[in-house]
Amino acid sequence: MRSVGFGDGAMAAALRRLTTDTKSDIDRYMTESVTGITRDAGAHLDGDLGPLAGLQADLARFGAWKTNIATAASTAQTMQTALDKLDRSAASYGNLLLLAASTATQAESAATIGEGEYRFEAAISALNTRLGDRSIFAGVRPQGPATASAAEILDRLEQLVSTATSADEVQTLVNDWFSDPAGFEAQAYQGGQALAPVQIGTSDTARLEVTASDPDLRGTLAGLAIAGLLQRGILSGSEVARADLAKRAGEQLIGEQTSRTALAARLGVAEAAIAEAGIEVQAGISATEIARVELIGVDPYETATRLQSAQSQLETLYAVTARLSRLSLVDYLR
Repeated sequence: MRSVGFGDGAMAAALRRLTTDTKSDIDRYMTESVTGITRDAGAHLDGDLGPLAGLQADLARFGAWKTNIATAASTAQTMQTALDKLDRSAASYGNLLLLAASTATQAESAATIGEGEYRFEAAISALNTRLGDRSIFAGVRPQGPATASAAEILDRLEQLVSTATSADEVQTLVNDWFSDPAGFEAQAYQGGQALAPVQIGTSDTARLEVTASDPDLRGTLAGLAIAGLLQRGILSGSEVARADLAKRAGEQLIGEQTSRTALAARLGVAEAAIAEAGIEVQAGISATEIARVELIGVDPYETATRLQSAQSQLETLYAVTARLSRLSLVDYLR
């Protein structure tokens, strides 16, 4: 039997180390050929990592802005959709109420008034719209609904106007309740203060400050609530007074179109700013990525050449190792 000497063991260890190093080189060159970026920035930059750190910080900042922009854009679009639905419903129902109070037959009038509570519920539902796990019209308290339910609000109002005897009195009481800080805002709004502006650029912010208690919404909500009270039978002792109240509710819903349009315009300005910031941030990311590649990028031809050389070296090492193994086996069998 042949004993293995120090030379054989040393050669085997050297081959193992060389094989490991070559495999590591192949892995590195393959990664660099795919990414175009060096895996050893420190060596590539001779230890001067300051410029690279600055670019990485810029990319992190751009990334945070990009996330904020995506969230703000989604929120603004969802808000606009909900408010548009509320606006179209209020405008169309306002016209129906005016017809019901003037030229409609008694059956048509009853059918129109019979939609009042449903229309109010639809408006409240729109203001309680959620995006993911956030109630978007609840300001800084997005976990829960922005408002109490439509039924709860109408219950309060029904009690408030229970002693009213005229359309004017009902309308005044309802409008006052919605405009009074101690009314709708304190008793039915369940959200918080408006959201703070969100940073979406170096000096750009997105202002999504619309809540369910926004002053531009309260007149519309009051008009729809009046219609809901009509369906519940308010002023049931006088058809003349009920017709007058339906007319007033319709006129109010039509008149509040200006406020609803102003609200949509405010959101539109925010959406435009968000879109513009998105373009600027993406341009900043692209420019910074280019600068980063210029700083730590690798030459693709040189990398491919090194990869091919390392692969050839590994094949040679495998061949040498196999040959030495066969020789050792022959010696062992002697």
